[in-house]
Amino acid sequence: MRRRAAWVPVANKVIGTWAPRRRDAEPLAALAEHARSLEKSDHHLDQGFTDDMTVLWQAFTTAEDLSPIGRLALRQDVVRRLAIRLRVAAQPGRLAQRPLRPVFVIGLPRSGTTLLHRLLADAPGLRAPMLFELLDPRPAGTGQSLRAMRAGLTVASSRALAPATRAMHPLHARQPEECSFLLPHGLFHHARIRVPGYLAWLAERADNAAAEDYRYLGRQLRFIDNQDAPSRWVLKCPAHLWSLRALLAAFPDATLVWVHRDPLVALPSWCSLTEATMGMHTDPDLVDLTVLGRDWLQIWAQALTRAMRVREHADPARFIDVPYAELTHAPASAIARVLAQLGEHPPPAGAVPRSGTSPHHYDLPRYGLEPASILDAFAGYVRRFAAEVS
Repeated sequence: MRRRAAWVPVANKVIGTWAPRRRDAEPLAALAEHARSLEKSDHHLDQGFTDDMTVLWQAFTTAEDLSPIGRLALRQDVVRRLAIRLRVAAQPGRLAQRPLRPVFVIGLPRSGTTLLHRLLADAPGLRAPMLFELLDPRPAGTGQSLRAMRAGLTVASSRALAPATRAMHPLHARQPEECSFLLPHGLFHHARIRVPGYLAWLAERADNAAAEDYRYLGRQLRFIDNQDAPSRWVLKCPAHLWSLRALLAAFPDATLVWVHRDPLVALPSWCSLTEATMGMHTDPDLVDLTVLGRDWLQIWAQALTRAMRVREHADPARFIDVPYAELTHAPASAIARVLAQLGEHPPPAGAVPRSGTSPHHYDLPRYGLEPASILDAFAGYVRRFAAEVS
């Protein structure tokens, strides 16, 4: 399985000569000005947002082993997020506080959350954001073909850089994707380039600041779906486990559908995907796979601990549990059950459940992981959801 294309080292060498690390010293203010020029905006970014984005940008630019391709890609992503902030701020009339009643699919990564998300998106009463909407959010119907074409080019670039991702997590411009593309902060940044300082900042960040990220997510969703009768959004991102308290505070009418899978399987699969993702932003030969495995063992164990603690004090009616075995072996009945609990109608009769990804091969030893250490780290989760993960 090729996690990185053979031509990438050559491209990094060429780009490194053309665009040396001088960009590392570029302040966020310069990126903000670039975003303003792209948006042709007279607005200025609010201080709280820029302060937090400065933390992320500095973490990116000081990360070890960041490749020239990775440096350009991360810069582009930060500019994109700044431009979206300006765009949304310029359209206050579209952002009336209408109830959203969103559905969030959560769970460990590689536990079937993508499959469930896309199955739920087929229900007539639910709407999932397409990748092209997430990369370039605008009111529904605005330049849709052009945005989809641009998203298609982004997908093609990702596939060219890391061919293995086609089997692990295939992207499609017009298919549902994770709302991490709209959230300014989260664990997902650490999956592209190792940024332990940013991760520590994220862990110490106040709940009200994280809740503001989710309120901003709601503003973006209202900005995209500007209809008189807005749809009910179904969203998905495993990183929500880390910020569940903030999510529930920002969306008091949200329902969470939690998919459960054995961590012994989910964790090495995630490490394999992260290895490929990091290979797009750094030299894969410099990625310490043992450190990668150790990092994410701790991160996801802590995320689950945080999420279970929040759930203990939340309304049980806000949670729906879905075992991975039920989702993969009886998807039609699993979806029917979830939709019934959501009060939504099922997909049209005869609809064929979407298949999962292509075969994906991974193992524990590659990432320095042992079954005993995983079972120990996730012992609380496995005990709490023994029936669901078995």
